[in-house]
Amino acid sequence: MDILFNSSLFHTFDFVKLLANLEAGASVWSYSVDGITVYGIETNKRGIKQLQILPFGLYMPLLQKDSLDKFLHYLVKLKSEYAHILINLPPFAEFDLSNSYLGFKVEKHTCHILQLNKSLPEIISAFSDTRQKHIKRYKKNGSLNIFCTTEKQYFRKYYEVYQDTLKRWGENYPAYSFELITSLSEIPNVRMWVAEYQGEMISGMICFYGESSVFDWLAASIINEDLKKLYAAVAVQYSVIEDAHQKGLNFVNMGASDMLKGVHEFKDSWSAISQNYYSLQYRSLSFQILKKIQSFLLRLT
Repeated sequence: MDILFNSSLFHTFDFVKLLANLEAGASVWSYSVDGITVYGIETNKRGIKQLQILPFGLYMPLLQKDSLDKFLHYLVKLKSEYAHILINLPPFAEFDLSNSYLGFKVEKHTCHILQLNKSLPEIISAFSDTRQKHIKRYKKNGSLNIFCTTEKQYFRKYYEVYQDTLKRWGENYPAYSFELITSLSEIPNVRMWVAEYQGEMISGMICFYGESSVFDWLAASIINEDLKKLYAAVAVQYSVIEDAHQKGLNFVNMGASDMLKGVHEFKDSWSAISQNYYSLQYRSLSFQILKKIQSFLLRLT
């Protein structure tokens, strides 16, 4: 794929420090490979040490196979120190992986990538017919106020919308804390895209911006019979795409949608291409046993 990828858009010290500060006993971990610093979060709960690079489906910044190999071989040496290690490789990483690598279990995921290397009318013409109709309808209606902001008040409002969305997604989908969502307003390259109706926020999207791309990390909308024909989620997604194209960015990463069929179909409708990426995990035997016990106890409650 002819594309320039930059995964450092959320792999910054400020962001990783924020994540570490939100968890008791956590600290920032770092290691440099070929002049690139890789950050992680180290935790130690009741003597169980874990290392995550990075959590929440976000990726480390190494793309080249030689650099990745050096980094993973370094992590192999740390297995005796940690009960659990998680690494998310970015899309377009020069790495072909099977079920395991160097003792790490490999999990394949997909994300949706929309390239912006054409004119905006050409990009729009590739959207599904339904999506194009919805864009025209929300523009014709003119009742939505769409804007981009870093004001903390909108991150607080977003969390309320997010709670409504979680009810639709179900309890199996991971939920993020109020503290995390609202603290993201403090990260320099994070933006919130908002759709307001009659002064009330009904849809929002948290985006990470890099030099060459924007990452749609988390979107949420209130959808009921009174609001669904306003197409607020469509308006927000389209605004992100249009703005990214105007800024000269290379692509929009719409993020992962492995667990949610409806979200996957929504991203397909924008003519985004499904792209694989991999997670590698090491779990010590004691850690695996602990997780099974915790899962069993959870089912009893």
